[in-house]
Amino acid sequence: MKFRKPGQKIGFLGGGQLARMMALHAHQLGFQVHVLCQSALEPAAQVTPHWHQGYPNNFEDLEKFLKKVDFVTCESEFYKGDVLKKASASTKTPLFPSPEIMSELQDRWTQKKSFEEFGLPTAPFFLINDTDSFETACDFFKYKVVFKKRHGGYDGNGTYILKSKKDKEKILSQLSEINFHVIAEAFVPFRRELAAIFVRDQFGTISSLPLVETHQKNSRCDWVRGPTKHPAWAKMKTRIEAWLEEKNYVGAIAFEFFDTGKNLLINESAPRVHNSGHYSEQALEFSQFELHVRAVAGLPLPQENKLLSPQFVMVNLLGESEQDVEFPKNHAGYLHWYGKDQNHKGRKMGHLNFLGKNSNQLLKFALKERKRMKL
Repeated sequence: MKFRKPGQKIGFLGGGQLARMMALHAHQLGFQVHVLCQSALEPAAQVTPHWHQGYPNNFEDLEKFLKKVDFVTCESEFYKGDVLKKASASTKTPLFPSPEIMSELQDRWTQKKSFEEFGLPTAPFFLINDTDSFETACDFFKYKVVFKKRHGGYDGNGTYILKSKKDKEKILSQLSEINFHVIAEAFVPFRRELAAIFVRDQFGTISSLPLVETHQKNSRCDWVRGPTKHPAWAKMKTRIEAWLEEKNYVGAIAFEFFDTGKNLLINESAPRVHNSGHYSEQALEFSQFELHVRAVAGLPLPQENKLLSPQFVMVNLLGESEQDVEFPKNHAGYLHWYGKDQNHKGRKMGHLNFLGKNSNQLLKFALKERKRMKL
């Protein structure tokens, strides 16, 4: 284990907004930022002179890139674990989180199995391979079932919800088109959706960010507020930290939960920085992005991460058209704009952070302020 020194080269796989925000913090920590992505117009490529054109899932592109940096991390969990492992091994370039844990968590089946085997509470689930297993799941869950693609699903893409028998043939046809590469989960009635970010460094220190409430619109994160409380959180937090220790996990990881009243169930996890943690740029002394860079760089995490405001709200700025974006002359909140070259409906273009004392009032104000922006 080595401390990374200022001036060393950190590589980011992917050029989206998550890589951009990590890259900006890596600059502040003194690292030379390198980005592997397809276009120089991508958000992360805009904030460094060291852009490398290529595809992280292409072994030749990845191997060439890894030879030019000292250590590397990913902005997405969708890069192929076997390609990451092979390229990291051939170049001896450290990659965090490890290719092995990335492979495990990028597949919803192995992710859920890992949680179940460790005793982390999650909804009952089945592996679906064919029509027979589809029928079994429908019967077992009494036609209240959620089917999720094992790889690549995000923002509702790759999720199929069966609410009654009348939906059965439609869902069966959709799953047949993707060769049943899905898992089936019990449909969970929940009160709220919650989330939390954990970061573990190479020395085993874990920093956990506050538990927050998230709200989805059209299966995309619309807003986040917190901190919030739940009677099952302390026990869940302890279990997750033990799982991270068992896996020797390094870097940031997000967990999303269903609040069922007295209990919490893990919905899913993403081995990276996450939309639910964007508030941390203003609300915490150290953001999720800085903590992740510190962890993968071999730097120790801070002993304490102070909350800088009693309450906070983050609202996503989603494209509503293909027109040019217009901001009001004066707007409240802390604006984080991603610099994407094209606007279109539903695309995450940026976010606004707000700090205050009352999250209900803060949320009303934040949503009103967002409406003033023409997206």
